[in-house]
Amino acid sequence: MWSQLAMRIDQSCVKMHDIMNEGITKLFNWFCKSITSKFVRTLKEINIAFLPYESQIFSLDNSETFQYYYKPTKMAGWNEMLERVATQIVTLCATLGNTPDWRKRASQLIILDRGFDSVTPLLHELTLQAMAYDLLPIENDVLLNTRQSITARRFLLDENDEIWAQYRHEHIAKVTRNIADIVKKFQADHKGQEKHGTR
Repeated sequence: MWSQLAMRIDQSCVKMHDIMNEGITKLFNWFCKSITSKFVRTLKEINIAFLPYESQIFSLDNSETFQYYYKPTKMAGWNEMLERVATQIVTLCATLGNTPDWRKRASQLIILDRGFDSVTPLLHELTLQAMAYDLLPIENDVLLNTRQSITARRFLLDENDEIWAQYRHEHIAKVTRNIADIVKKFQADHKGQEKHGTR
């Protein structure tokens, strides 16, 4: 049985197409039918308590943390919340291969709250990713495109899409200036694939 946090972590780390490409479904089907499955309860423990959204972006997925600071009814759970956040940060450091040695102070982790920079949340990003999420029907990193044909096509916007990964954090003005070159390069790289029905 997976907890809600475990399910959210799994969904942010592994996409269904990754599972299908690796043939993991076949492996698990075979494993479930084998006699070995009666003796094994778990295959591997993954010590991760944060949500990786992109290669350099993560979330602790705790939307109620802010309330612990300012809502008197939540103050009783303050220590429990701090322990949970500390555990999440330690698993992040361990996953990145940077295990802090608190005694020697060899590593430093600086955590700032929004009181330090109160203007940034009011600003809107001017990147390709921000514009795409504002203007296009994107949900859970999936773009639903219904303009080109009668049947809807879905496009996954993730690390595997080279163009998206390269330009998503670029300023929209820079992307606009380079769009003609981007399209020409994409067409040259995928010239023969459209004829054969592949992408």
